[in-house]
Amino acid sequence: MLRVISGLGNGVLFPAIHALIARWSAPRRRSLVTSLIFSGGPLGVVIGMLLSGVLCDYGFAGGWPSVFYVFGMIGCVWSAAWFLLCYDSPATHPRISRAERQYWEKMIGTTELAAHPPTPWRKMLTSVPVWALAVTYFANDWGASTVISCIPLFMHDVLGFDMTKNGTFPPFRLSWQRLQ
Repeated sequence: MLRVISGLGNGVLFPAIHALIARWSAPRRRSLVTSLIFSGGPLGVVIGMLLSGVLCDYGFAGGWPSVFYVFGMIGCVWSAAWFLLCYDSPATHPRISRAERQYWEKMIGTTELAAHPPTPWRKMLTSVPVWALAVTYFANDWGASTVISCIPLFMHDVLGFDMTKNGTFPPFRLSWQRLQ
């Protein structure tokens, strides 16, 4: 049930990121800002894999549970910082200076981005391309999550590698060495 609640909360993340990028980045720099923001996911996976192996071997609460505690706490700290520091637009931010607010108004304008026509829910929910994309994204995320979750277990149980070293070696190199 907690995983479902977490998924529902994270479901709004990507649309919110795009809205914030539109309100907090200069038009000439949006592609750079977007690239930097979205490269954080894969970077987090790499760091998480490295740290998870170490936590499984040396962590508290019996080893592997410490992975969930550590990443859960990081998520809670990040959420608290987000709720305290993030605002919809420069116009609504209470702690930026007048000069900074004027800079952002000059860069992105003062028009409110929330003014938009009503969402065509019926057309979206009956659109074959929308459903095809939804199924494709679901399958991609399911596959990626499965691989990310199961590679360390496979390397430990099948290949016999120490959990601490699991995240530091590419799996193709390790399995090739085992086969020789």
